[in-house]
Amino acid sequence: MKWINNFVNANISYYVYKLNKGDCILYTRQVKEKKSIIILHGILCIFKIIDTNKIYPLILLTKDDYTNFNLNGITHEIQVKYKAVAFETTYIISFSLEKQKYKYKEKTLIKIIQAQEKTLKKYEIFNKILRFKYIKHRLIQFILFLSLEFGFVYKKQVIIPFQIPIKYLSSIIGINEKTMSKLIKIYNQRTIIKYSLKRTNYIIDIENIKSIFFY
Repeated sequence: MKWINNFVNANISYYVYKLNKGDCILYTRQVKEKKSIIILHGILCIFKIIDTNKIYPLILLTKDDYTNFNLNGITHEIQVKYKAVAFETTYIISFSLEKQKYKYKEKTLIKIIQAQEKTLKKYEIFNKILRFKYIKHRLIQFILFLSLEFGFVYKKQVIIPFQIPIKYLSSIIGINEKTMSKLIKIYNQRTIIKYSLKRTNYIIDIENIKSIFFY
């Protein structure tokens, strides 16, 4: 509620959207204003889609993260859109910085800048993960990232309390769904990563994860 209160006190127009698990929002060139969003609750993964068939993962957003979607500077010869996918029930607050840039109170502006800085650090981490040469390293680094961001320890296991569908996990890591399924199956057999019956990812043994980097 703090963001809503800040925006109300600063007289800033905004919209709040609820996304159920699996819901998505597309940001296209038809949206004339530069849209900004802040996550109030939940998990939102942002993908950049170029010419309908090239999909690039950009970032995984969580509470108090900020991002914006600006398509105005992109040539019309290239079809670009952004897809925001909810991995669990997610609430976002949407607003336009450009439309109201003269209305911001100093305290609200500082909070938005702080949210930007927090998200930029996450962009850097996400990019480093995706630059790993080998797919197996990329996947494990991503799972470790999820563990640090969302995981909790239970009976010597690190529980990640939500599931990323194979479809999107494949897009994030950069391989096809068939290869991803095989890789998950191998790691499951080695008790490294496992899908529980409740469709939750969890890590069995950190030492086993370390061993992946040496085979």
